[in-house]
This record gives sequence, C-alpha cells and structure tokens, in this order.
Amino acid sequence: MEAFSCLRNQRPVLRRKVMSFLRDLGHNAAICKTKWESSGGGGLTAGGYEFIDVVQSKSSTLQNRRSEDLKTIVRSISDAAKKSLKSRELSLPPWRKNRYMQNKWFGPYRRTVKPSPETTPSVDVVKCRCVGFDAAVNGRLFVRTR
Repeated sequence: MEAFSCLRNQRPVLRRKVMSFLRDLGHNAAICKTKWESSGGGGLTAGGYEFIDVVQSKSSTLQNRRSEDLKTIVRSISDAAKKSLKSRELSLPPWRKNRYMQNKWFGPYRRTVKPSPETTPSVDVVKCRCVGFDAAVNGRLFVRTR
C-alpha cells in the first residue's frame, strides 16, 4: 500500500485508487457515499460519509447478522461510551451519539464502481491543441525555400 502513500492528502483520489486496485485483484469493491439531513432540534447536524465497500461472495469466518442486531450493538457501544465519558465528567461528542452512528452506518447509500468521478471542465480551464500543423507532426516536414 506504499504505492498510494503520496495520495494521503487527497482522500477522494486515494479511495478511488484503492478501490480500483482491489477491483483489479478481483474483489467486488466500490465507493459508497451516505448522506443524512439534520434532525431539526434533535441535535443531529446534516452530514455525509464516504467509504470503500468490499463485498465477499464466498462464505467466511465473519458472522452474517441482521441489521436489527447490528443496530443493537451500535446502541450498546454508544451507551457505554456515554457512561464512560460521563463518569469522567466529559460530554459525548456528536459523532459518537447513537443517532449519528445509526444514520452513518445504516442509512441509505449510493454505491459507485467507476474508477474516477466524471468531471465537468471548469470555465477557467485552458485547453491547448495543435492547429494546422498535422503535416509536420504526422508526416515529413518539408521546408519550402525560394
């Protein structure tokens, strides 16, 4: 993975390169994006999360669980973190609250397998092209003298 170390500061590019690398190795990998809206007065701000999703088709030693079971586990972990921080007179950060974690991990998402996002050219982009010099580039160069 050292080949991707130069992309550490460009996280979206890094995720896409790693996803493409995994797909080239034969894995079912994709970039997933999830977004959620704020909950009004409930303290949950709007947000989003992007991650690499790898689906393994053959059975493994991992447990397959129902989403309700996983939601219960996330709720228990969030409650334990809240109790631990409260015992030290610290507040629970918003990104560790149960509602935030539920939205982040169990909300609707979009799965993309394209190696790079489609980009629309900016208005400020300068494009260069050769005009009228095809004979010099593709064939012999003839110099005309008098």
